[in-house]
Amino acid sequence: MLQNDYTQPMQQHRNKLMTVGLHLFVAIVFVGFFAASCPSVHAAGYMYSDMWMDDSSPTGNYAIAGCGVTEGSYSDMHEYHVESRIASPNGRYMANDSGGYSPAYARADVWLSGDFADLGDYYISSDHWEFCIHGDGGEQNWMFAGSTFADLTISLKKTAEELVAENASKCQYNPTCFGRCTTGSRIATKEYPGPCPGRYVQCEVLYSGGICFPDIRVCAQQNAPGTCDP
Repeated sequence: MLQNDYTQPMQQHRNKLMTVGLHLFVAIVFVGFFAASCPSVHAAGYMYSDMWMDDSSPTGNYAIAGCGVTEGSYSDMHEYHVESRIASPNGRYMANDSGGYSPAYARADVWLSGDFADLGDYYISSDHWEFCIHGDGGEQNWMFAGSTFADLTISLKKTAEELVAENASKCQYNPTCFGRCTTGSRIATKEYPGPCPGRYVQCEVLYSGGICFPDIRVCAQQNAPGTCDP
């Protein structure tokens, strides 16, 4: 009798534990299903901003270009979006976005035209977003993944030249000093008929990211040899 009274409550306790365990297992499976549907809050594999000098124009003009990129995988059940903004030292700016949500890869391109009166530090900032395709609806599916930034300094480097030869359409110059952006002998096309401008020329060459852009320059005639920046 004592044994039966003891075993009956124990069996009831075991039954309750099994019931709770079953409910817990079902809950874990249920949560696991949604976790598998939307694997992570930040699935984006790469998020970055970048900037560079674009001197590809055949007219000698240039632009400061940049982009923001949000990148993942076609198999991670997310889509991506990015919004980018570029700004100049003088306050010029341009904003753009990737135009909706895209699987695996989203990119926003921005740019500003070059301006010798607007030199210094250019900046780009990008906001990256992702959207969970298989969530349960609502605002929680739109997820802010983070922000990235980049900068690029645009400056001018002095170089000096001397006129050594000319013809009806061309002027040939040789350097009179050597510096960061000094080039060898340079041939320039005359913009107008007539003689080349003076014997000595002081030039300033566009410089950015450790690279000289010798085709993008401003020059002025002077009476004596000029100087070169190291």
